[in-house]
Amino acid sequence: LTVDFRNLADEVITSIEVIDLTNDGGDSTLVFNVSDVLNFSEATDELVIRGEAGDTVYLDNVAEGYAGAWVSVGSFATATIYSYVDTEQGLASVVIDDAIAVNILG
Repeated sequence: LTVDFRNLADEVITSIEVIDLTNDGGDSTLVFNVSDVLNFSEATDELVIRGEAGDTVYLDNVAEGYAGAWVSVGSFATATIYSYVDTEQGLASVVIDDAIAVNILG
């Protein structure tokens, strides 16, 4: 399963807080930017991604209207927290299971 959310209109997917890749039957790849995360979660601007070895997440720094970057800001239990920081303010956060490979683009 490969999904590049950057290619979808902003309002196509809304009101989600968690993406669970643990039972998808294989290696999965997700690609998104800060605009996607802000549109996914209307309430918290946070997304949790659960997965396992073989899954990959690409966090794209490039998003129209934003000039920030994804940075690792900490961890807890078995996950790492990435925040999109724009002019020293965190706009959105993604909590990603440590088993998932994470790559930052741009």
